[in-house]
Amino acid sequence: MLGDCIDHVLSEVLGIKAKEAIYGYMERNYAVAREDVPTNMSKFFALTGEAFGSGSRTIARCIVKRMWQELGWAFTDMPGLEFWDYLEIARARMAREAVGITKVSLTTDGSLSSE
Repeated sequence: MLGDCIDHVLSEVLGIKAKEAIYGYMERNYAVAREDVPTNMSKFFALTGEAFGSGSRTIARCIVKRMWQELGWAFTDMPGLEFWDYLEIARARMAREAVGITKVSLTTDGSLSSE
């Protein structure tokens, strides 16, 4: 799913030709094939940072927003959070949903309660 989100955002934000150029550059200079980008996000962000400077953060934010949309979740931009933070939040939420826990809270006696 992350790969599809990256693909969609690059096409939407930069255009298809630029997306293809980025994937080609990644493969030639970072030895990362298109299908391996989701497992090599640090290299992907090194490339986008090199190419777009602070615009790389915009690309990352768009990828996160798309991922939330694909998951059917409402996206809330939280100041101070980076791509990796949102990715960790998504992983934790998907894990909770997989086991049927929608909310975890701390009770007054210090134990965890799940709903």
